Amino acid sequence: MHGKDIDDQPAMPQVGKSPMHMPVTYKDDNTLVLPIFHPEYIIIIAKDDELVFSSIIPKGITEYELPSHLSGEYEIQLFYENVCFTRFTITLK
Repeated sequence: MHGKDIDDQPAMPQVGKSPMHMPVTYKDDNTLVLPIFHPEYIIIIAKDDELVFSSIIPKGITEYELPSHLSGEYEIQLFYENVCFTRFTITLK
């Protein structure tokens, strides 16, 4: 069996292939602060491996208010398409 040919064409012709970078985020009270230039993300908030909350963070939003009814320790996951960019634990008040 011969190896597959490698597709050298970019998936999107106007965008070259480059490694995806994990977004730099931080929490200010119950606000998630994101970089200015970021794609649309899906945010998932889980506790003990159970889905608690999910939503879409629109492209370019720099401050995203986390649900105020949640308190305690949660895991946050940010997805772009089918890639989980980051996963971290936070404590909400």
